[in-house]
Amino acid sequence: MEVARLAAAGLRNKEIGERLSISAFTVKDHLHSAFRKLGVSNRAMLGCALTSSAPIPSLSPESV
Repeated sequence: MEVARLAAAGLRNKEIGERLSISAFTVKDHLHSAFRKLGVSNRAMLGCALTSSAPIPSLSPESV
């Protein structure tokens, strides 16, 4: 979920990767999974989905 929050906050994949000590490719993979699970197609929609009052599917590291 942290990857999704940072992306929604406007950080680039490389910046997220550096902050979390993971590769930009891994960030991209996590975001692709989060987009699919939340039914969104971009970071702006991701931000809305994360802040909405509707229940959000689990985004545990194991499932992302």
